[in-house]
Amino acid sequence: MNPNTSRRIAYHKVFERTQIQDFLSEAREDWSLGTIDEHIQETAIRSVYTQPVALNGLFFDKLLAYVWAANQALWRFELTGLNPNDPPQLLQYQPGNHYEWHIDHDGRSSSRKLTCIVQLSDEDSYEGGDVCVFPPLISSTPLNWRALGTLIIFPVYVPHRVTKIESGVRHSLVFWIHGPEFR
Repeated sequence: MNPNTSRRIAYHKVFERTQIQDFLSEAREDWSLGTIDEHIQETAIRSVYTQPVALNGLFFDKLLAYVWAANQALWRFELTGLNPNDPPQLLQYQPGNHYEWHIDHDGRSSSRKLTCIVQLSDEDSYEGGDVCVFPPLISSTPLNWRALGTLIIFPVYVPHRVTKIESGVRHSLVFWIHGPEFR
């Protein structure tokens, strides 16, 4: 048994503004309403616009280096990496958009091990849209998950949500690191 599985989160300020602007400049103009369970749109649960993102480039190389280091330090899960059948998603939360409490591990995604979220918007450019985990984290050091360029990493079995956007637009990137099924 891995005693570190109870450690729930790692976060790092990974990217600077210009790196994020370069990444976002490659986004397409067409967005699709996000789904749950592949093709089911259930806006009461998940209301967000998405587009898939390519799995390559220096941007992802840098992200993966942080993810591997966090895994080694905290969880020591057996990982295989990104899965081309479960591509990263660029997310756009507009006013009213949200994602209710959920976990990122189910029968369809049983090889997922880690959830990774990158904050791509300035923290003051929107209201609401907070990433929450359950149970709430108590820390002597305040966590600023809204800081531009922040990478949040946690095991896929940690319940989490994104609160409703009240105003502005929030962009983020979400991807999952895969490995053999949990034993």
